[in-house]
Amino acid sequence: MSTKSPVQENPSILNFSSGKFLTFKLEDTQCGIEVLSIREIVRVHSITPVPEMPPYVKGVTNLRGKLTPVIDLRDKFGLEVGDRTDRPCLVVVETMNSEATTDLLGLIVDAVEEVVSINEIQLEPSSDRGNFEGTEAHIGIVKFKGSKIHLLDARKVLPLDLRNALEVQ
Repeated sequence: MSTKSPVQENPSILNFSSGKFLTFKLEDTQCGIEVLSIREIVRVHSITPVPEMPPYVKGVTNLRGKLTPVIDLRDKFGLEVGDRTDRPCLVVVETMNSEATTDLLGLIVDAVEEVVSINEIQLEPSSDRGNFEGTEAHIGIVKFKGSKIHLLDARKVLPLDLRNALEVQ
C-alpha cells in the first residue's frame, strides 16, 4: 500500500496547497478556487467586448477604475452556455502577469455557494476530468459532503498570452 499523497503521485496537482476554497456552480458542475486568490465577488455588470479574442473571453469591465478582463467559465470549459441561474456572479481573482505583478481577472460563474476547507489528503487524482480535460487550470477532484468538487487554479484559467493581449496600459 502506498503512503504517498495524491499530490505526490500526480504531477499535474503539484501546485495544490491545503486551505479554504470558494465553491461555485457552473451548470450542474461544482467547482472551487482558492480563497486567497479572490479579491471580491460582484454582480455581473456591463462588459465591453474586445475584438479577436476567443469566445470565452467576454471582454473587459471597469472595476473601481481598473479595466479587468472577464471570461465565462462555462464557455471556457465547454459547458452548455444556455440559461443561467438567477444568481450569476463575477468572481474577481488576482493572477500574475508577465512582469510578475498581480492583475485582476473576472470569472463569470452561475452561483457562488460556500467556503470549504480542503486538505491534500482529500484530493483525488483526476483520471476523469470531464469538461476540464486538456486544461492545466484543473488541479483535481475532491469529494466533500457527498459531492465532487473540481478544484481550479485561477492563475491558469486564462493563458498568459491572452492576459498580455488584454493588458491595458
